[in-house]
Amino acid sequence: VFVFSAPIHANERAPSFEIPRSHVHTIYSSKLDRTYDLYVKTPPGYGSKRNAGQTYPAVYLNDGPYTFQVASGVTRLPTYAGKFQPSLLIGISFAHGDNGMASRVRDLTQVKDSDFKRYETGGGPAYLTFIEDEVIPFIETEYRANPKERTLAGQSLGGSFGAFALLTKPYLFSSYILTSPSLWLSDRQIFDLESAYAAKHEDLKARVYFATG
Repeated sequence: VFVFSAPIHANERAPSFEIPRSHVHTIYSSKLDRTYDLYVKTPPGYGSKRNAGQTYPAVYLNDGPYTFQVASGVTRLPTYAGKFQPSLLIGISFAHGDNGMASRVRDLTQVKDSDFKRYETGGGPAYLTFIEDEVIPFIETEYRANPKERTLAGQSLGGSFGAFALLTKPYLFSSYILTSPSLWLSDRQIFDLESAYAAKHEDLKARVYFATG
C-alpha cells in the first residue's frame, strides 16, 4: 500500500527535514574574527541515563554544509548494526557572510598560492589554530567527547588540510580520514612538510586512511 501526501504548492511552506539528534551551535572566533556554525550529531543513546558517564569518539568534518549530511547518512545503519562505534559527528560550516568556495579555499590552504586567481589563500595555519583553541574546547565542554579519540576527516582541499594538520600538529587528532586530498596544492608543498617531519622523527603516532576516487 502506497500512501502519498497532498501535493505541496508553490505558495505553501513544506515542513523542514531535520537530521535526528542534531544541533547547530554558532560560535564567534576571536582568532579569526569570523563566525562559524558547528553542526553536531549525537549517537543513539547519548541522552539516556545509563550512558550518562560514557564518553564518545568525536569525528570532525571540514566542509560541514555537505560532509555532515553525508557522514550522518553513511554512519547511521552501521551504528545501529553495531559495526561502527557510536560517535559524535561535528561539521564545521563555512564562515558567515562568505561565499562557500571562498571560505573553504581561504581556510583549507596552508600557504599563499598564486594559482588561485579568484580567492584568498593561505589561511590554513590560522584555521587550524581556531579548531585547536576554540572548536575542540567548545565541543569537549558541551559534549562528552573523548579527547583521546578525535578524528579529522576531509575531502579534496579538506583532505590536504588534514594532511597539513597531521604533519604539523599530529597530537591534535588520533585518526585522519583523507579522501582525494589535493596534495598537488602549491607545487606539492605538503611533501616538503613530510620530508621535514621525517628528518626529525622516526614515527607518526596517528592512524591515517587515504582514499582516492
